[in-house]
Amino acid sequence: MPISFQDAHAHLNDEAFAGDIGQVLERARDAGVDRVVNVGYDEPSTVLALEQAAKYPGLLVTVGLHPHDSSKLTPRTMDFFDSLASDPKVVAVGETGLDYHYMHSPVEAQKEAFLAHLDLAETLKLPVVIHCRKAYPDLIQILEGRSVKEHVSWLVHCFSGGPEDMEELVSLDCYFSVGGTITFTNFKKTELIRSIPDNRLLLETDSPYLAPHPKRGQQNNEPAFLVYTAQAMAKIRGMELEELSRITSENFERIFNIKLSPESSKAI
Repeated sequence: MPISFQDAHAHLNDEAFAGDIGQVLERARDAGVDRVVNVGYDEPSTVLALEQAAKYPGLLVTVGLHPHDSSKLTPRTMDFFDSLASDPKVVAVGETGLDYHYMHSPVEAQKEAFLAHLDLAETLKLPVVIHCRKAYPDLIQILEGRSVKEHVSWLVHCFSGGPEDMEELVSLDCYFSVGGTITFTNFKKTELIRSIPDNRLLLETDSPYLAPHPKRGQQNNEPAFLVYTAQAMAKIRGMELEELSRITSENFERIFNIKLSPESSKAI
């Protein structure tokens, strides 16, 4: 069986891919990437992601409002995402969370929006795709408050916290999707990434951002480049690519509640 990987977090609904998505997915298939989660970050991007998924079977979709735009949240926004979630291609709520680096929305607006997404996810019984930057104490506090009851799965994408943050999030049974930053020559968190439990690890590109070495600075990131992250991750964890493929595929299936068929390499 050929080695295959899944891109757990990409934005093929970004204007960087306008008119090129067919070729992008063809290159992904040739590289062994058989599923891509196309992450919504506002209403138009989520609608576009669903339109793309209707055309390309290897695409899955999330519904959500990025924390940068939290101040734009209205009750109608969540109702709209709720209505879209009836589409079988929708596998998660998000990207949501907290971002205290750019502060495009006030802290309280970000927290309110994050809680609204968590509520929606619980109602829909879907996992949550979480963005966090320079806000891990508040993120952990909020998740701890939700952990007193049975909850849906939480996926922290592009983790950028420290050892204590990682320890807390692991104790909360979070999943982690790791991207191209681990290939950068100045990457300093190798030991931290190695500490992610095997059964909580996924891979992502965050396309069109964070292109891995050797593509960094040359062109937009895309799902085909996931292979460079996979190779770096296998080296960091001291395992063969086949084993990394197996564990990340199993985790992808589990968190997004899908079944990867034996013909999954032809999905895209």
